Amino acid sequence: DRLSHLALSRFEYSEARRLLERLAELWGELGDREEEKTALFRLGELYKSLDEYDQAQTYFEKVLLMAEEDEDTYMQGAVFGKLGALCNFRGDYVKAKSLRKKALEISLKIGDKRGEVIDYRVLSDVLLNLGEFKEAQDCCLKALTLSKEIGDSEEEGLAYSELGDIQRKLKDFELAEHYYKSAREVYEQIGDLENEEKENSRLGVLYRFLCKYDLALKSHERSLIITKQMGNKRGEAKQCSNLGAVYQDLGNYLMAKECCEQALAISIEENHIRGQAIDYGNLGTIYQHFGDYKTAYELHRKALEIKTQIDFKEGKPADYLNLGHCCKHLGERS
Repeated sequence: DRLSHLALSRFEYSEARRLLERLAELWGELGDREEEKTALFRLGELYKSLDEYDQAQTYFEKVLLMAEEDEDTYMQGAVFGKLGALCNFRGDYVKAKSLRKKALEISLKIGDKRGEVIDYRVLSDVLLNLGEFKEAQDCCLKALTLSKEIGDSEEEGLAYSELGDIQRKLKDFELAEHYYKSAREVYEQIGDLENEEKENSRLGVLYRFLCKYDLALKSHERSLIITKQMGNKRGEAKQCSNLGAVYQDLGNYLMAKECCEQALAISIEENHIRGQAIDYGNLGTIYQHFGDYKTAYELHRKALEIKTQIDFKEGKPADYLNLGHCCKHLGERS
């Protein structure tokens, strides 16, 4: 058990998966269903973090079945929440809302205050995706208030961050920046490097949108330093990609190309398929700026091929448009 936690802290995903699978197997042999459910639940969380949603769903549904057999209400609520998160990532927001509400009902019923905080916060994200902005904000403010009441600093930071996302959608960018900075301040105070890195990244994306490129570069560079410090290779790839996007906006395509190539190399090394799809698309766009439409076409085709294989819809319309643009310049029919 300790070894699996250590492997995860080092971002050694393959080793963590092996250890957790063995742990679940051992607890099953010993007949300890509580520990077996916990190990299987952690496997679901691991696969979710790796964007392997089908595998994650398989484990969560197995845990849910066991929890229902054991009349384990607490675990049922936790699994409903995780299944709702999977639906949210897949774009099935209506089902995500229903599952998250089930999780919240259970947290309220059994008096699980921290679960209640998490459920309100994540429900707000689902509502945000559904365009229900007022309801999203109300849920997130409840999460923020409750997190302060129970002294949960991590959840307080996450609630501030979610409020930042809501304000960004509402186009109140000054308030969004305030919430993101509030979240980052909380993480700095408690030494939460992982979430501090994510908050710097959110600020970088916001600054890039506002064309505040110096601030965007500084924010993503801060994130990059932290990912390297933690040994988080996937996070490192993401920040290289984000820096590439900023340099591209600045018209520094050589620097953008260098950053995106670094991101792709890491994504391939880490076997991060979703990351590869994004990186191939980004590089394709850069080669279009170079006027190398043949290479750009192959890169966009590769990005689209991967996204189709893994049912990753984000950015697909842009990939099709870029392919058409390349075909036009190459004198071919799309």
